[in-house]
Amino acid sequence: MISSAAPSEVLNRRLRRARELAALWPFAREMLELFCAVTELQREALERLPVPLPKDAGAMARYFPPLLDLVEKRGPVGLVEAAIRWRARTVADVEQALRAFWGGEKGEPAERFFAKAILTPYSLARRRGWHEEPSRGVEPANVCPFCGHPPAASVLREEKGSETLARSLVCSLCSHEWSFPRVRCPGCTEERPEKLPRFTADEIPWIRIEACDACRSYLKAVDLTRNPGADPVVDELASTPLDILARGEKYWKLEVNLAGM
Repeated sequence: MISSAAPSEVLNRRLRRARELAALWPFAREMLELFCAVTELQREALERLPVPLPKDAGAMARYFPPLLDLVEKRGPVGLVEAAIRWRARTVADVEQALRAFWGGEKGEPAERFFAKAILTPYSLARRRGWHEEPSRGVEPANVCPFCGHPPAASVLREEKGSETLARSLVCSLCSHEWSFPRVRCPGCTEERPEKLPRFTADEIPWIRIEACDACRSYLKAVDLTRNPGADPVVDELASTPLDILARGEKYWKLEVNLAGM
């Protein structure tokens, strides 16, 4: 699972996959090129993190200026406008905003982009060495057991010793994976199969929409048995045609990605 990978390898794998998809999918190239640039900044921040790590997420405010510079030069209009607003804040305001996001506050997607981008290397480093304790008789969490943030995507893998697929959820911040029932909505815990439709696109058969008609939410699922080289975070980000399909059916995503979708 991704959870067991070193933080640097998580980011390196994302870079490799994003560059691969940028060459294959012209419609996602601009978004993926920005994602690569942000991921490279995250990798640099990861290398400069002090040991031991600060317990206060607000300490990551020092890594903000390069991110703002990058977005103002290469980002879409909405993110550029948000970057200008972030730059106008005091250091204390930025620190508090990071603490709030780490603690679970959301806010507008364009605003969350910056907090999530800066806190990703911090969350990866903090989670390293942490192991989820198995809890018998306890319902699986619909948010990350480590940091409390919502899932970014589902992942499907072959279940050991079985011909069925096992499902896990990937945290939208720290990338921890945890097991979750295949027939259950992580938004409202709906379990009736007829209320949990699935949508696919012929061009990307290893990714599907997992929707819920009870709460009208959705996540994408990345099937690694169909494409072992896929990366859940990158493939979820790049597969925008599925987001358009889901939005056309009036579903809302449990957690927006770095592109705000």
